[in-house]
Amino acid sequence: CVGQAFARVLIAFSRTQVSANVASSLLILLFATVGGFMPSFEQITPVLRWLSWITPVSYAFEGMMINQFDGITFFGLVIIDENGTSNVGTVDGTKYLESMSIPRKQW
Repeated sequence: CVGQAFARVLIAFSRTQVSANVASSLLILLFATVGGFMPSFEQITPVLRWLSWITPVSYAFEGMMINQFDGITFFGLVIIDENGTSNVGTVDGTKYLESMSIPRKQW
């Protein structure tokens, strides 16, 4: 739905298919970059941080993260600390969400 609307807007503003393809590739790359998956919200340059509020990828990623991790405790995970030693322990999903620095925290 959002992807089709996005494509139709690009087609409407482009004169040729090549320019629409180039514009869509660049915008998809930008949306994926500020979506919050690879760089967390705090690691995104402050100049580009506002883009995460208009990016559908960001809302989808945050919704998926909240759905999968909120209120769940993971047992038997191997945790490696700063010194490189590994321990078997538990991780609280809500605390993991807080460490991801998701900007829309009203879950």
